[in-house]
Amino acid sequence: MRGRIEALREELRSSEDSRAEAARRLRDSELATRAANSRLRGLAAQRKHVQGALEALSLEGEAARARLARNRDALAHLLRHRYIYGNTEPLRLVLSGRDPDAVGRDLRYLGYVSRARGALMADLRANLQELNRIGDQTRTRGADLAAIAAGQADPRKT
Repeated sequence: MRGRIEALREELRSSEDSRAEAARRLRDSELATRAANSRLRGLAAQRKHVQGALEALSLEGEAARARLARNRDALAHLLRHRYIYGNTEPLRLVLSGRDPDAVGRDLRYLGYVSRARGALMADLRANLQELNRIGDQTRTRGADLAAIAAGQADPRKT
């Protein structure tokens, strides 16, 4: 009978050790699940932030493309006018025989037009640079979004 009791005690100790090991594994598994869920929540927040930035960049790009189109149209109009009428306007004004004060005013006006053309060209260059910057940022944010998606696919990666 004592042998039987001793065998039962040994079996009970073995069962308790096994139960303790199972409880430890369960606790470790729960901790790993919590950590993975926390990482997924963080990645979802990052994804939302990056998607918002991409939407903002998209709107910026549309606005920059619209400005670029307007500037190109205005420049095309100026170049077409210059092609049709040539660059003889200042000379034509001086040789017209009109009142020197009126010619002076007209020459000053032509100077304003010339500076406006230069400003239009500078705006065109700035818009192109802005579009390039937006394109670079969009590519960067797209890569960030791909990295986040990869992280969400396997949350165990750190």
